[in-house]
Amino acid sequence: IAFGEIVKGASNFTMNQTTYLTSPVPLILLCGNTLTMHPTSAKKSTNVQLTLDNWLSFTCSKETASGLVLLRKRLEAAFSRITDHSSKGAMSAGEHDAVNTLSAVIQSAYREAPERV
Repeated sequence: IAFGEIVKGASNFTMNQTTYLTSPVPLILLCGNTLTMHPTSAKKSTNVQLTLDNWLSFTCSKETASGLVLLRKRLEAAFSRITDHSSKGAMSAGEHDAVNTLSAVIQSAYREAPERV
């Protein structure tokens, strides 16, 4: 995920020359330092708000948000093991499952996205 320029205006951000994303899922799972889950302001809502680095916000069901947060934590563990020189890059079965799930989720998002012209 890359961009050539990002500009912060009074009320929003503008990015130019960006990677085309078919879904916000790669951002949620692979980018930033923190992902937090908060209740929405709507009363009796079954949705929650996911916030990436206290900057980007996404609204989704509580079940979806919980799954994304859990998958992100498992992916962080897998990537940490791969990049840790003392572990020799050997992932556990659970970490392999997390990486395989990431692949399936991103491919599914790509297949479901409208065609880009």
